[in-house]
Amino acid sequence: PLLASLLLSSHIFAEVATPQTVTLNNGLVMPKLAFAANVWPAATCRNATHLALDAGFRFVWPSALVHLECQRAQREAISEHPTVRRADLFLAGTVDTQGCATLDDCRSATLAGAHAQFRILGPEPLEMLML
Repeated sequence: PLLASLLLSSHIFAEVATPQTVTLNNGLVMPKLAFAANVWPAATCRNATHLALDAGFRFVWPSALVHLECQRAQREAISEHPTVRRADLFLAGTVDTQGCATLDDCRSATLAGAHAQFRILGPEPLEMLML
């Protein structure tokens, strides 16, 4: 209830209803306002993502830092939304390399994390992968 009221508040809704975008160097158009989940239970992540899509968010950022269950729930909410298609979204994943110590460790962690994000958030390509 609180999240729904925040998403639908007049200030936030006005920003989402008339989205501003920026064109990236590669030509992709990225909305300036994104929805990102917090460390919530999967059901909350799913519901919050659904509400964000209903409110007009078209940039969804399922961060690896919110854990696998929440990311999967966000992807399910996107797949199951009755009116918003995946093709209408800018979807960004993340790679968490905080624990790597050496260049080789960081390279391996980055590659493994990227492949995991593609599996969790796919099958379509991601618009952005934040490292």
